[in-house]
Amino acid sequence: MRLSILCACLAGVSAIAGCAPTRTAAPAPGAQAARPPVRGTILSMRTVSPPGDPAPWRAVLLADAGAASPASDGGGNSAKSAAPVVEFIVHTDDGATLSVVQANDAALHPGDRVAILHDAETHLAPAN
Repeated sequence: MRLSILCACLAGVSAIAGCAPTRTAAPAPGAQAARPPVRGTILSMRTVSPPGDPAPWRAVLLADAGAASPASDGGGNSAKSAAPVVEFIVHTDDGATLSVVQANDAALHPGDRVAILHDAETHLAPAN
């Protein structure tokens, strides 16, 4: 009898302990778990127009109107001249095919091995 009462008490205590909340650290708002870089090979690349480029007809009209440059917004404020933007088609080592659009600051070429980094924005870097 004593043994059955003791077993019932132990079972009750362990059941109550299982319902206790656990203390886990919540991730900071907006924080993402760091993903390891994926490696791949550049299959192809092409220059693309960055968003915000003036339409060709607008550039001609602004040039005819005496604007300082075709990149001017007409009010005398010149838009930032950005480096050409390139779309890279990359075949990853795990078999996926990705399209990454960024400036070609690292002078990458088709056939180059790259690391696909997932920071605030996805971008390519030469593989080491």
